[in-house]
Amino acid sequence: LTKFREVKPEVFVDALTNFAEARPSEAGYVTWRTPEEMRQEGMQTFLSADGKTGYAIEPKTGDIRNAFNYGKQGRGAHAIADALAKGGKIGDAYDSALGDFYRDFGFLETGRQKFNPEFAHPKWDYAKYGTPDVIGIEHPEAGAKSAEEYLSTYKLNRAVRKSGGLIGRKAVPDAAELAQSLIVNNPLKRVNAVDKQAAQEMARFYDTLPEK
Repeated sequence: LTKFREVKPEVFVDALTNFAEARPSEAGYVTWRTPEEMRQEGMQTFLSADGKTGYAIEPKTGDIRNAFNYGKQGRGAHAIADALAKGGKIGDAYDSALGDFYRDFGFLETGRQKFNPEFAHPKWDYAKYGTPDVIGIEHPEAGAKSAEEYLSTYKLNRAVRKSGGLIGRKAVPDAAELAQSLIVNNPLKRVNAVDKQAAQEMARFYDTLPEK
């Protein structure tokens, strides 16, 4: 699991700038703030050791902002898992693949707005991303588990969704319940017991799947 350290806003903004330069088509997902604006908003900013993955949290509200990754595949999920463990609980996201990404963590939708070009980043890639709705999201169990547990839940939910949508678009936060759903519906029958041990076995199996 990727470790994250708190850094000064200036360092975080530099890392965001590097991300935007490395992934220009994804720069539209970033809400740009100056270091001074971040301080005024009380933002805490976190980066991986190599500076290629990070996120910010507004402690008073638990608002998770500007999660990004242009390092090793899968680290974006590590960032959100770490943010949840630190008490991050709300945010907003474009309802594209990113919406499913957050649902797999167990985030619930709290609101929805149509895409507004006036607020889109100048580099927004309409050909690639279209004009998805913007959804408000909230996690019902933020700060209650470890980053490892949140990441395990994400991997299990993602595996279910990619296996054919056995639980539709609704994420199931409880790993044991999720394992039961897979055991009942999975034609491969990779496990034969509905209990925590089965959930752990399934988590280890799905750890081998490529991450987002």
